[in-house]
Amino acid sequence: MDPRKAEGKRLAFTIAAAGDPRIRRVELRNSLLVISDADSKAPVHVDSTRRELAEFVLGKSLPAKGRDTLAQLDYVLDRSQLMPLAPRSPTTFERKGKVKYSDDLEH
Repeated sequence: MDPRKAEGKRLAFTIAAAGDPRIRRVELRNSLLVISDADSKAPVHVDSTRRELAEFVLGKSLPAKGRDTLAQLDYVLDRSQLMPLAPRSPTTFERKGKVKYSDDLEH
């Protein structure tokens, strides 16, 4: 969460992913995101496929269903520490150019 963006914002909805019988309650309060089990769908509910949900979590896209609700959540999410940058490949590999290595194992 970005506490500056989330300050004073409240949001509550339920969400279900296709193929998962569980319903989750998602609540933003006091700049904290609380996710818990829910017994039934709330008045504001989002049905999503697993792929759509994964793409939302990674910040790639918003699902078509529930777009407005998830856009509000997306605004306050901070994904900067979600996936660290991949390290640069060692310079020794760069200098060798297009060398073809054998896939055979040596004994």
